[in-house]
Amino acid sequence: MDTTKDLYLDALETLIQFYPEQGNNVMGNQRIITNPTNAMGILRQDLIKTMGLERTKAFILRYGWNCGVSDGLRIKEMKWASEKDILWAGPKMFTIHGHAYAEPLITKSDFKKGTLHFEGISRNSFEAEQHIKLFGLSDSPVCYTMVGYASGYLSMVMGKQVIVKEIECEGKGDSQCRWVCKTIDDWDEDPTQEMAFYESLNIEDELTKMYDSVKIERDNLQAAIKVHNQLMEQLLSGKSAQSFVDVIYQITNIPVIIEDDKYNQIAAAGMDATEAILHTETFKKQMNQRDLERIDKKQTIEIAISNEQYRLITPIIVGQSIVGYCSFINTSFKEVDSLILKQLAVICSLYLFNERTVFETEQRLKGSFLEDILNKRLTSQEIYRKANYIGVELGTEYHLFVLEKSSKNDLINVEIEISDQYVIPTLSKYYKDRNINILLTQQSQRIIGLLPIEQFEKNFINLENFFEKLISYLEEKFPYCKFVLGVSSKSNDIEKAPNLYEESIAASNLAKQQNNIVFYDDLGIVGVLFQSGKLDNIRDFCNKTLGKIIEYDRSKNSEMTKTLYFYIKNGLNLYQTARDINLSIGGMRYRLQKLNEILEVDINNPQISFQIYLALQSMVVLGDLDIRI
Repeated sequence: MDTTKDLYLDALETLIQFYPEQGNNVMGNQRIITNPTNAMGILRQDLIKTMGLERTKAFILRYGWNCGVSDGLRIKEMKWASEKDILWAGPKMFTIHGHAYAEPLITKSDFKKGTLHFEGISRNSFEAEQHIKLFGLSDSPVCYTMVGYASGYLSMVMGKQVIVKEIECEGKGDSQCRWVCKTIDDWDEDPTQEMAFYESLNIEDELTKMYDSVKIERDNLQAAIKVHNQLMEQLLSGKSAQSFVDVIYQITNIPVIIEDDKYNQIAAAGMDATEAILHTETFKKQMNQRDLERIDKKQTIEIAISNEQYRLITPIIVGQSIVGYCSFINTSFKEVDSLILKQLAVICSLYLFNERTVFETEQRLKGSFLEDILNKRLTSQEIYRKANYIGVELGTEYHLFVLEKSSKNDLINVEIEISDQYVIPTLSKYYKDRNINILLTQQSQRIIGLLPIEQFEKNFINLENFFEKLISYLEEKFPYCKFVLGVSSKSNDIEKAPNLYEESIAASNLAKQQNNIVFYDDLGIVGVLFQSGKLDNIRDFCNKTLGKIIEYDRSKNSEMTKTLYFYIKNGLNLYQTARDINLSIGGMRYRLQKLNEILEVDINNPQISFQIYLALQSMVVLGDLDIRI
């Protein structure tokens, strides 16, 4: 900017004259007043609360427009050396008024042809300052007075309507406000939307619209309260989620679905069972990451599921967690539908919270009961009386089982610890969903269960197949964990539960070395020895038979005991054992020779190999030997 032009523009400041003795300030032939920015901020706040953001924006834009037109008229009365001077006078006047510091950056114009490209920045905007103070950062530009002023001023001095857009704004958190000014013809985008804001409002029409809006909101609120009261009545009567959706469908005539956090259906109304399942399965496939993120932020969103149908979905929240979803299926939705759906979600939250509390209390009671049984704190009579009290049918015969988990990878032990709090609830739900009522408790890394056999027999359930499916289910739920199961023999004496607990531990120890599931009854002679209860004698036998080789492994850090175990287990088959332990035939022969030397026996002798295998199996069952490959 050259010096003469600066001086001439600076002379604009002399246009404002102050006459304090008359209480009159003028600019040219117009009276002007000054207002504190805080007061203007409060006015904006009240307008937004009363009229809404869009109507407030239109109101302030027209106010700014008239301010700009007024200054434009005064500027046109003055003589200017160029079009550029006239254009630059607008930001200068805007700055003098104290709205912000405005600085032009790009000036391209031809008044005769009616073309304009005028860009610049503003700093220290009072509108942005007040908006942040009262509302926080905005998602869109907030300097409506500035935009309106620039549009009005430039339209007046050019004689053609100019539309101004704010593309950066301090109210959004930008470092400055940036504005772009063009005539209607120069904008590539359709300016119809911006032009609508400058149309004059009929106050009576606006009040009618506001009244109608308030009436609609009142009616919506009354409808939501009515729904809430009916749903609460169902909840307090102990009704299920199905009764909730039935009530909602009767009121709205809109198909409704409740699903859990994995989008598995809990209840549905307004559609048959096949259609409801189809909706759920289609929805699972169509959900994209953006939709999931929006729902995870606990928002109610509308998702297109076809060209004609939409799903309105809101999360069910218990505590801080999303535990399920409520959805409407329809061709379109009204504001009241969202309110009603949210009421359903609130009732479902209360329902699921109550269900969870009851479930957790029941599991604590059952866990404590099983611990009392295992620790011999109750007599047989007390056990059956308490079982009847908490609704557990012990029946005539039962098994005990021990479930143990370990990490599939040493690097994820943290996840294993985290999963502890979830395994028992998952296990409990698995049994409950299959109408099997059992006792469960946890001690360290072991989960202990008491299974009444009658419950399996009356449902024609094969115990071994059931346990195999259980292990698969748990490993699918907790993919970083490996689960093994030891099952005791059966008994009709509940006071023998502590003994059966020891049996299930023995079977579990062997399961860690061999299969995922081991029944104590499959232990054979080792089980018989274990039942004798003379564990010290069994350990003495094992030490005499295997002591030398175990000591050799310990001192040499070798795996001779493991080699011996698999060699005998494979029926003295050298080649099969070499494959199992990943050893060459030459290496295998060397180990067998070394084993004979250390033990000072012929391990190929059937009687000796039987004694050795018995000792090896006993040590595995006692938990004294780990022979996993």
